[in-house]
Amino acid sequence: MEEKKNKPADEKETPEEKHEQEIQKDIENIYNSNGSDPAETGKLNIRKASWMKRVLLIQAGIAIVLLAAIAAFLFFGNGGNDEETSLDVEFDIPEEIISGAVSTFFVNYKNTESHSLKDVEFTFRFPEIFEFVSSDPPMKNEFQDRIYIGNLLRGQSGMIAISGTLMGDVGDLFSIGTTASFQPQNFSSIFKEEFISETRQITTSVISLEVEGPRQVTPGQQAEYTIIYENSTEGDLSDALIVVTFPESFSVLTLVPEPEKPSEDGQQDTSSLRKTWKISDLKKGESGTIQIAGEFRDTEVESHELIVEAGQQKPNHEFQVFQKDVVELEYISHGLKLDLAINGVKEDSSVSFSDALNYSLTYKNLGRETLYDITLTVDIASDVLDWDTLIDSNHGQKQAKSIAWTKEEIPILAVMRPLQEETLEFSVRIKDIRDVDIERSDLKTISIAKANIKKVGDLKTEIRVNSKSIENKINTQLEMNASGRYFSEDNIAVGQGPLPPKVGEKTTFRIYWEISNNLHEVKDVKVKTELPLNIVWEDKFLTSVGVLEYDPRDNTVTWKIPKILPNKGFDELNAWFDIAVIPEERDAGKLLLLTKESILSAVDTVTNSGVAELSRSITSNLEDDEFGGGRGLVVGGSAPTTDSD
Repeated sequence: MEEKKNKPADEKETPEEKHEQEIQKDIENIYNSNGSDPAETGKLNIRKASWMKRVLLIQAGIAIVLLAAIAAFLFFGNGGNDEETSLDVEFDIPEEIISGAVSTFFVNYKNTESHSLKDVEFTFRFPEIFEFVSSDPPMKNEFQDRIYIGNLLRGQSGMIAISGTLMGDVGDLFSIGTTASFQPQNFSSIFKEEFISETRQITTSVISLEVEGPRQVTPGQQAEYTIIYENSTEGDLSDALIVVTFPESFSVLTLVPEPEKPSEDGQQDTSSLRKTWKISDLKKGESGTIQIAGEFRDTEVESHELIVEAGQQKPNHEFQVFQKDVVELEYISHGLKLDLAINGVKEDSSVSFSDALNYSLTYKNLGRETLYDITLTVDIASDVLDWDTLIDSNHGQKQAKSIAWTKEEIPILAVMRPLQEETLEFSVRIKDIRDVDIERSDLKTISIAKANIKKVGDLKTEIRVNSKSIENKINTQLEMNASGRYFSEDNIAVGQGPLPPKVGEKTTFRIYWEISNNLHEVKDVKVKTELPLNIVWEDKFLTSVGVLEYDPRDNTVTWKIPKILPNKGFDELNAWFDIAVIPEERDAGKLLLLTKESILSAVDTVTNSGVAELSRSITSNLEDDEFGGGRGLVVGGSAPTTDSD
């Protein structure tokens, strides 16, 4: 034992030493009370704990707290064992869910702990198609998804009723989830548990839909669809909407009844792809129909869907869909191509009275399917066609204003395989103008080729295919007379010199031009002829209209008229000019060529087509001169002559 050393009496103790002695005495008293002798055990030494020991003690305390928290979570929460929860939550959702109708589901909950749970609250997760209506107890936040329950005693249970509308399509799947938060008794922390319902399906709609009509279609096919809608609820419906979206390949022909918004002129608007019908009142179990007729056309669009939706319009004008029926259309291309040509032209053109219309119809299967039982028809709408002049080697069936061919006349029309091509031809004439009442008749023809196909591959159908139509307007009929004279119609000499013409002597003749026009106004009218080299222009002429010009460079005479109105005759449109000739020895015994052919050209302002006429050349024989004609052979100097002088 360490020997105690006494300080001198005169030496004072410091406060620290005094405090240490007091502690030592307290410890000695403790030992003395336990029967221990300090003399035997020795003096107890007190030392300050090191900093390392303090750090270890702090870390041990933190570890104890963490272990306690983990133990509490495992005991009260979901961790590691989903079946061991503080709350038992079950969802009760109806088996039949009607889209658009209010449905109510229940959430049953129970405290399964041996102690109370404080501040119990449920936060719900609804599907996007769910529209909240009400709940019991009521929701406590602006998002309408949180219900506060409060305290739950041990074993206490309760129920939440939530009503809302599911606005999905029939067949849509949904589930409902919730998060329960609470504070266990004697705990300061908040715990959470997750629950989710079984997946359910929307089984029906307040308005049931059924679409009847072909699912396989082809370009040129006319099709009809019937939409049947019915109130499938236990009550009456008002202000329901049926909305139909047509594929781009579909041209609407008729809609019965008419859509909600007709065009301004009261006629059906068949251009838009989306139509709406308003069903103002639909009683329980009552049904109705919408009839749609249209035609499918060629298109490069790959998707072909007919979409029918039933629903109601919300206050914000948004369309709320209750049921949606998408009809997938299988587009089968028939591939039949028709090319019609008239007189070798596939475009609109003009023709004249008495002209022949030579038709050529080429038909070719450009598709992948075999075509069966084809009927070809050419319709010709015309008041001026002379059907008695029809020439058809295929012996088509003549009808009022058309001609048709079937497999009976052309065997290939029974079965036409891919890439097969054929051409049929026929002709028919335009009537002579003398057989046409030009005041009452429509002076044109409109022709179009059509095909009807009964079957494409395995698809039985009624497909109509049309060619491009061709319009042939009847040109105005311009007539021209060109004549040469020595004497006028009144037997007055208009020529000079010997007749018959005599070698070495000059004889003059007068050339007459006359024009008539009946149907349309014409413009840029021109009559032109060329004079032979031995013919001399006398520079003596007269016109009733227009101007007459001589061009010495090419020895031509031209009569120009800016325009001629319809129904003008020869007496109103005429001109004349004089020419002269001095026959040579080599001309003796021959007729002299006074002018070459006279050519009339103009533009029909109605058909916008050129019109041309050609008149024969004129000789010294003067066929149109009843007094001086027939004496055109050139004679020598001793031959008898007739001199106008």
